[in-house]
Amino acid sequence: MTTPAGFQKLVGGIKTHHSEQAVMFATVCRKLVKVKANPNFADEAALSYVLSKIPLKD
Repeated sequence: MTTPAGFQKLVGGIKTHHSEQAVMFATVCRKLVKVKANPNFADEAALSYVLSKIPLKD
């Protein structure tokens, strides 16, 4: 299980070191949360954080 600080480092690392994969990472995160029948608060918070750091064009 990842801590909130670890997750923030993961997102920051992807954005910094693998910027070409950042949009794909954000898209996959969004799909994973949407596929759950009942996303919980942590799922929604993580998705919100990812989308605040890596905005998607809809």
